[in-house]
Amino acid sequence: MNVKLSRALVLILVAAIFVMAMPAAAQSDVVGPDTYPDNVNPLTGQVVSDPATVNRRPVAVKVSNFPPDLVRPQFGLSLADIVYQHEAEGGTTRLTAIFLGTLPAKVGSMRSARLIDVELPAMYRAFFIYSGSSAGVDMRIKNSAFGQQGRALYADAWGEPFAFRDAERPVPHNFYADTQQVSYLGDEWEINDKPGLHGTAFSAAVPAGGTPARVVDVVYKTDYVRWFYEPGFQRYARYSDGEPHMDALTEKQITAENVVVLYVDHVEDRTIVEDEVGGGHYSIEIQLWGEGPCDLFRDGQRFDCRWSRADDFSMLSFTDAAGELLPLKPGKTWYQVVRPGFTGLTVSE
Repeated sequence: MNVKLSRALVLILVAAIFVMAMPAAAQSDVVGPDTYPDNVNPLTGQVVSDPATVNRRPVAVKVSNFPPDLVRPQFGLSLADIVYQHEAEGGTTRLTAIFLGTLPAKVGSMRSARLIDVELPAMYRAFFIYSGSSAGVDMRIKNSAFGQQGRALYADAWGEPFAFRDAERPVPHNFYADTQQVSYLGDEWEINDKPGLHGTAFSAAVPAGGTPARVVDVVYKTDYVRWFYEPGFQRYARYSDGEPHMDALTEKQITAENVVVLYVDHVEDRTIVEDEVGGGHYSIEIQLWGEGPCDLFRDGQRFDCRWSRADDFSMLSFTDAAGELLPLKPGKTWYQVVRPGFTGLTVSE
């Protein structure tokens, strides 16, 4: 055999062995965080069959999570690309669900907005539909960039076809959003252009440095959340208060490829009164800007991380303990927003 050819074959073999020995994350292509291919959903990092489904703005919906016996199972949550669960007054929790790849015709039940909803629609450059708010939150939303552009829809005033009531559930827990109609309205107003999202990276390769995390418990004051890893599906299944958290629209259990616990400063805003219950509650400003610690759960593993938000119009970015980019797994993400020093997180192998 020719000597040069032999050496070439040896080099090829050595290179192949080297690539096989490399960590999985080094072999994969990371999607984002700066740009995404036209056929990739920037909220999930997944390829879509029709690029037109992501050539539009996301739609964010404010969803009730309390009282559980009246609002669960909610409609449409299993189809959301991203969901934020956060503390509201009195230790209850509320949800903001963000849709892009799929726009369900029934999402909710809807409830009133909170101060965090000044940040989330800006971050995802989304439309936002919600059922009312306190006067102080209403002013912040109306004065925001998305509010000034007409992307904030106060559902009680708009009514059908954007929002409707379901007589099978009691008022006020029977008010739902049609995200398709919200998106159509954006088309009509010519403000449904692709917004150029950026900030979050995705990779199917499992990062190095994780520790086993088969069961993730997040215990809020009035809500006990469990995420159970399903190896066969490579995702976490959600349980609320000991029961599978189902979606009344799809009749399926809610799942997520990523669960991220975000530690964020919570500051009482004494200029905004949310209610008069038990002596009254002030609005909570969840300061989801700058940076802070977090825990990422993906592929049955836990990763210590830091979150950051570069500016008002950037999605969250994640880095590992060494300051290197930490990608999410392509798929759906649930953000569990908690206070610094939160002690309600328990992880089991």
